[in-house]
Amino acid sequence: LVHRVGKGAIAFLKKIIIPRPIHSLREKISTEITLTQEIAYMFTPELIDQIHEAVLTADETNHLDLEIHIDIGSQGPTKELIKEMVGRVSGMGFDVKIKPYSTAASSLANRYTK
Repeated sequence: LVHRVGKGAIAFLKKIIIPRPIHSLREKISTEITLTQEIAYMFTPELIDQIHEAVLTADETNHLDLEIHIDIGSQGPTKELIKEMVGRVSGMGFDVKIKPYSTAASSLANRYTK
């Protein structure tokens, strides 16, 4: 998801079919995190520098924040997964947001899975 403050957001989605049932909430969230990590690994320091330079060149008032939003929170059944899942992502060096601050993950999840 690319959020352009004051200009809306753009989401890039890819449908993935898991060829077997997912049996638990931990497995579901873990699978989502794994797929997110695969994408995050594509953002090498060199690529991040190039993107940052392009963003600033377009308008010096722009800034670039790379965050990973995960659809878990301190309320409800996902609260037991916070430490494990946040640790997986923060260990990669990315800022992590969870509910209620993971608006990108929550809004996309609600829009495309309900």
